[in-house]
Amino acid sequence: MVIKMSKSSKIIVYIVLSLTLLLWLYKLFISNNSNLSNLDGKNKKTCLNFASLNEKIYIYSNVWGVAGNHEEIVLSNHEIKKNPKKTKDYIFYSPVIYYKQQGVDSLFIYVNNSSISTPDRFDSRIKIVLIGIKTADEAMEFEKNYLDYGLKKISVYD
Repeated sequence: MVIKMSKSSKIIVYIVLSLTLLLWLYKLFISNNSNLSNLDGKNKKTCLNFASLNEKIYIYSNVWGVAGNHEEIVLSNHEIKKNPKKTKDYIFYSPVIYYKQQGVDSLFIYVNNSSISTPDRFDSRIKIVLIGIKTADEAMEFEKNYLDYGLKKISVYD
């Protein structure tokens, strides 16, 4: 059975089918909170208070991108409104860091050694001590035992 349609009817059917397909794709990928629903990513802010110094350290964890493969954790002595500054903020291109506040003025950060971007100038009386995690075995050790070591964890995925 062959249905004869005018050229304008074929165009209308094509447009309706195309719009239906686009609506279905939108519903599938965009409105169901998939990775495509938020290309700006997932952002989280943590504030560490050093009361005796009357100073705070802000830690921002960000993940973004279609595949969620852009990961960044920023350590700053000020609230960041837009983008971190490599000259003033510590930037870790890593999905996770471990940290411990020690004493009244020290913050120990354990992070993948190759992911560290150290600022030229970090204006704070808080001493930042970076300890690099060098191997995959060492990273697995930290992931399993960080609580036993008295550390806290910040992850872009939490």
